[in-house]
Amino acid sequence: MGVLADGPDSRTGPRSGGGGPVVAAQVLVVCLLAVLVGRLWYLQVPMGEHYRTLAEGNRVQAVAAPATRGQTLDVRTGGESSTQASTVRPGGTVRLLDE
Repeated sequence: MGVLADGPDSRTGPRSGGGGPVVAAQVLVVCLLAVLVGRLWYLQVPMGEHYRTLAEGNRVQAVAAPATRGQTLDVRTGGESSTQASTVRPGGTVRLLDE
């Protein structure tokens, strides 16, 4: 009924051609991952102390922000006159609220 062939069957045998683009894509992915791992190693090991020093200098930065001083005015709509609602005076009180 059936004839057995000595060679590989076309449905199950090894493919010839067609694998080139897949292999090229795999090689490209492996190369890109190797470059990424190499760059991460370079940033962590040889350059780690440099970036640690930069981070230490950037951690705390004192900024002088003077408080706004002046009067709070109550301006009524429809008129150009204003009355003083409150004043701001410097004070040195610090409170700690225990929750």
